[in-house]
Amino acid sequence: MMSNDGKVQPGAARFGNFINYYEFNSPQRRLEVFPDDLVSLLELDDGDGEAHVVCLDVGCNSGDMTLTLQDRLQRDGLTADFLAVDLDESLIEQAKEKTRAMTSTTTVTFQQLDVMDERLTRRTLDAYLDGKRKKRFHLGFCLSVTMWIHLNHGNEGLRRFLRTVSSRVDRLLVEPQPFRCYKSAVRRMKRLKCADFAYDPVTLNVRGNEDVFGLVDAILFEECHIVPLDRKSVV
Repeated sequence: MMSNDGKVQPGAARFGNFINYYEFNSPQRRLEVFPDDLVSLLELDDGDGEAHVVCLDVGCNSGDMTLTLQDRLQRDGLTADFLAVDLDESLIEQAKEKTRAMTSTTTVTFQQLDVMDERLTRRTLDAYLDGKRKKRFHLGFCLSVTMWIHLNHGNEGLRRFLRTVSSRVDRLLVEPQPFRCYKSAVRRMKRLKCADFAYDPVTLNVRGNEDVFGLVDAILFEECHIVPLDRKSVV
């Protein structure tokens, strides 16, 4: 992304689409905050005796975390298919390159998608599920994504996003960024002389972690009628 002076700034990722994200956020380290009993929480009952799950990863960046998640589930004894989506086409291409370079066959599908386009998102998710002969994803991952939705689309945008995703998943693991990340994102855009976000912590009425986590929980429980598996963050 370019700043107002026309220079390319890798840190000016308005939507969280950092090109070097996993250099500073190790997938293995992030797995440390996941529930130890993740598989048992899924309450699988496919009726065919096979432990097979279909998963959704929203905001997959260049795919490192998605592939790590699949490996974790497979080590836990599951066969896991993934649909992983991101707004940034260049990051999706990087993810696809990684799968093409793998020696073994992968069941991860990487696809560019603007999840704020509700109609397109529902159509895309439904098409994938139809191909797997499923009605819903067993498990959805929303990792370090909610802040970017919040800053760019406001409280109502965050509500729409979580409602759309939760309408297609049985279980949802949400990792909202803490309040300090909101402040850092706003400062970074100013420091790099980029345009401000459409919303900021003041206009969003967010003053601390309790406000951030409380809002996400309230939307999931009260509006989406879904129980989140986790809300910790390592960002």
